[in-house]
Amino acid sequence: TALRVPLLTPTSRHATHSRVVTLMDQAGAQFFLPYDLTTPFAHFLAFRYAHQPLRRYTFGTVYRSKTVGPPKEALEAAFDIVSISRGVKDPEEQRRVEDAEVVRVMMEAMLEFPLEGQAMYVVAVSYAGLVEGILQVCHVPAAQADKVRAVLSQITRLGVKIGRRKLAQACGGEACGQRVGELLSKVWESYEKGWQAQLRVVQELLASSRIATEAAAELQKVLCYAVAMMPQLEGFRAKIIIDPALQLDRYTGGLLIQATIRSPKAKPVSAVASGGRYDPLIRALHLPPPDRAPTPAYGVGARTPTPARAAGLCISAERLATDKRVVLGGGGLLSHRDEGYGA
Repeated sequence: TALRVPLLTPTSRHATHSRVVTLMDQAGAQFFLPYDLTTPFAHFLAFRYAHQPLRRYTFGTVYRSKTVGPPKEALEAAFDIVSISRGVKDPEEQRRVEDAEVVRVMMEAMLEFPLEGQAMYVVAVSYAGLVEGILQVCHVPAAQADKVRAVLSQITRLGVKIGRRKLAQACGGEACGQRVGELLSKVWESYEKGWQAQLRVVQELLASSRIATEAAAELQKVLCYAVAMMPQLEGFRAKIIIDPALQLDRYTGGLLIQATIRSPKAKPVSAVASGGRYDPLIRALHLPPPDRAPTPAYGVGARTPTPARAAGLCISAERLATDKRVVLGGGGLLSHRDEGYGA
């Protein structure tokens, strides 16, 4: 059964992007049009007190405000997994498998659209807690933490020289900014050695931070599952990298993932797909009765300028949703529970 998510969502502090399109009804209540497909779905889940586990793959129109004229419209596709921890023997293991499944869906979506020439897909992954670990290990003052997070969220676009200068300004001192910059450089320098080597570097550099150590361990398990799930694809140019500075709005509950296209002859383009776990967003929106707990949920959204790329995500998600087996590390098999899962 198709889920009908309302077009208009009540405004909240979680819809703060400068280009969100806001409307007002006759009574003065404010609503916003979908800026992406994640936030309206999170609202939909937050105000429903009973859920069945499900997988959703969908198309939808998203809107961006313009200085003059009507809002800009774009097509977006999304794949979401909604899960319930009650009654599950091992919720943490279920969470890892779901995270890995979304990584696989994103990779298979890109497979539908092979790139020409020397261009390749680069899939950056991280985990909630790694940024906090960077702040702890580099002794960033608490008063400057938010400013440093803001710089880290855009540091890959700024470049090394500008990024280090802004880090020094955000940290309130050259030494602190240099520590953060050197830590990130050591991770990025191991890019060509593969994500396993990068993750080892992250674990060594952030070993003194408990939250970062736990996050890195979870990320390692998720990626091992994801790689085991993915088929061997000859000639498919895609690379998974670790980016501990990666931060995405709304996705703050665990895995973060963002795909871009990189070419030797061109500058990095904007993300073609991104997503992550958004349990905290649902909890923030949810006002349950005293005897009810929020439903955890996880999703990945893919923004696209063309309907074709959005179709690729939905084709891949539907193919995986009907798959009866998922191969896990060590050659084991995990049978999907068919009960309660649907689109």
